Amino acid sequence: MLVSGEEKIRTFPLVLGKLVRSYRFALAAFLVPLLIRSIPEILVGPYPIGWDTIAFYVPNTLDWAAGKAGFVQILGTAPLMYMISVPVYLLSRINPVWIFKVMGPILYGTMILALFRFLRIGLKWPDKQALGGALLTSLYFVTLRISWDLYRNMLGLTFILLSLPLIEDMKGPRKQALLSVLIVLAVAADQLTGVIALVLVGARALTGLTRNQREEFARMVKVALPGTVLFVATAYAGLIAPGIGLVNQQAPVPTLTSASLSIGFLGYAYLALIPLILIGLRKVPNIELRTWSIFCIATVATAILPFFGPIVQSYRWSLLLDIPLCIFAAAGLYKLVESVHPRIGWARNLPRLILPTFSAVLVISALQASRIGSSKNRLGQKSPPTHIANILCCFSDLGNALHCTPCPASDCVLHRVSGALAHIDGSKYNPII
Repeated sequence: MLVSGEEKIRTFPLVLGKLVRSYRFALAAFLVPLLIRSIPEILVGPYPIGWDTIAFYVPNTLDWAAGKAGFVQILGTAPLMYMISVPVYLLSRINPVWIFKVMGPILYGTMILALFRFLRIGLKWPDKQALGGALLTSLYFVTLRISWDLYRNMLGLTFILLSLPLIEDMKGPRKQALLSVLIVLAVAADQLTGVIALVLVGARALTGLTRNQREEFARMVKVALPGTVLFVATAYAGLIAPGIGLVNQQAPVPTLTSASLSIGFLGYAYLALIPLILIGLRKVPNIELRTWSIFCIATVATAILPFFGPIVQSYRWSLLLDIPLCIFAAAGLYKLVESVHPRIGWARNLPRLILPTFSAVLVISALQASRIGSSKNRLGQKSPPTHIANILCCFSDLGNALHCTPCPASDCVLHRVSGALAHIDGSKYNPII
């Protein structure tokens, strides 16, 4: 027994090395984006990154942990992410800011890993091409913007990417059940990603109906039904019950501002990729990616409709267009590199130079941003005395609000004072930190 145990210990490094070599591309697809997303978290130290983190994620975690949120409010929030953060907070009692500082890089790495898996399994790309496409997507500035503080979008996009191969091949009850679960998770993660998941499955169902494939249509409806029920319940709890509604009033004639914030932002976000997208569009004959792209572009265009439009701001749909367009661009770049004559020396090294160049630009940009003064320095240098006095008053109100019931943290000055939680960590007025 002792000899057998010693043999296992000696052979463990060899087995581990084989596993690493076998899954080296998947590990790189997870670890490289995780490292990229960790850079800003390290640079800012104990402070949170992004608006949504301190305005919604942290106070909502505190509210839920303190039992200040009702069932309808929880359901309308699309609660999956908080089903992770709240138990972690209750078990560890760590400052929620740190929970989300760790969660951000992990979610980003997981999303890009799911993208690599889809490129490898769904589109049948070779390992190197799939890794290159995944890393290129992770380095594009729109994807990085999503990673900044749109954690629920990242979680929902992960489940959509995992579901795409199953939508194409859902033969058998196990695959259908797994696809149905992934759709439910995409809806529970975020309402917008839930819409995309249901649109993709709905498009497949309509295609089967138009082709008189009634069995295919029935399977798709059965698979999408749980997610549809959850989405309707979430939309009702989050939009209808509070009186927000599904539509927003718009000008009878589109204004320059509305056009620039919708169509203009869409062009700004993806103008650099258009040549590569046009080259790679034919190389990716995937119906779901095309449906995804058309739906997001059409939804962005609704911002210039007269009188009424969707309640969701159009730029959010532009951001969600990032994944399919980056896939088309990666296919176009691969085709472009392949078409260069192999006798040209620099052309042979072009694939090896692209990703290091993007990475160097990213690191230099991050280091340059670190030279900007901290938020406290900017507050002292640029804020008038009256503004500083008001903020100090807000901190006083915050101390009172956090130990009062039934006032929830999401309704108090946590939404108005960025970084407030970092200043009250360990405060005697806060019973749950």
